[in-house]
Amino acid sequence: MNLRIESGRLSAWRQWIPRRYLIALLSFLGTTITFILRSNMSLAIVAMTSNHSSTDANGTTTCQQNFAWSSTEKGLLLGSFYYGFMATQLAGGIVAPMIGARRLLGSSVLLSAVLSLAIPMAASYGLVPVIMAQATIGLAQGVVFPAVYQLWCQWGPPLESTLLLQITYSGCHIGTFICMALSGWVADTIGWSWIFYISSGAGVLWCVVWFDVVRDNPSEDEHISAVELEYLSGAIVANAPVKVAPLA
Repeated sequence: MNLRIESGRLSAWRQWIPRRYLIALLSFLGTTITFILRSNMSLAIVAMTSNHSSTDANGTTTCQQNFAWSSTEKGLLLGSFYYGFMATQLAGGIVAPMIGARRLLGSSVLLSAVLSLAIPMAASYGLVPVIMAQATIGLAQGVVFPAVYQLWCQWGPPLESTLLLQITYSGCHIGTFICMALSGWVADTIGWSWIFYISSGAGVLWCVVWFDVVRDNPSEDEHISAVELEYLSGAIVANAPVKVAPLA
């Protein structure tokens, strides 16, 4: 009996916030983390290639670099993300309706987080592994915007779709701001590698919540209220494009 009561309370709590707004919050956090993961190299590379001094036991001070990359090499590294990013834009639009926004967006952030976590280790093996990791992160993130559009095609009623999309896309600016504001402090305080570790950890944590909470469409969500389900189903179906029969 008590178990049923607790289960009912949990269900009521889950239904307290309309599911589409909860998904808007999670998608906002997702784009925030996505842009942190794409921007962290641009900030970390400054600390990775800057001169730093060290003093030995004899009192001799020497200047060293963690990575003595040339301007050309740094430019290639920073551009490698966008080479991959451009390659999957069209593919994302094709794949998103096939596998669903939940899996596509979640997998994109998860892969980006895992690869970003590996960058400090990859850097110890040379420039090429880091370029390959950055390019693969770009490939993964090329599907983010198609996945977001697919998500709100299923969850966004016509009168709210602009607001819901704006909430989601505001994470792009917030993520860039957070990365630029905190990366220098993190590098100076605990080391440049933690720029990647912290952003990767946030990405993995977000993926756990995302896959647990989000469903591809309202009819698959076991926690949505009957009122919201009826509203979304009616509004989205009513706004669906009319199929015109071909001319005989």
